[in-house]
Amino acid sequence: MARASAISAETGCVPGGLPTGAPRGMVTHMKTTIDIADALFERAKAIAERDRVTFRALVEEGLHAVLESRVGGGAPFRLRDATVAGNGLQPGVDLGNRDQLLALIYEGRGA
Repeated sequence: MARASAISAETGCVPGGLPTGAPRGMVTHMKTTIDIADALFERAKAIAERDRVTFRALVEEGLHAVLESRVGGGAPFRLRDATVAGNGLQPGVDLGNRDQLLALIYEGRGA
């Protein structure tokens, strides 16, 4: 069981970043280095500590928010108005009666 001792207690991964339960060849996360202005880093670190989250979690949350605002930033979906002329619900129609509704919908249509 030499392999078990190589598992990182922090990440649950073997060296190279693969989680112990992940299928071979599947990478679940990447490790990278980024340059951040000192003042921005200090502010982010302070907020992460205040909110009791890791710096990594804070960075991921921010990155998700920025990507969503840029990629998913189109106009919100609006359903077009598809109302039709008429007198509304007809007397005697019970919206809770599925059989009656189906009969009325397909009336005169050969079904």
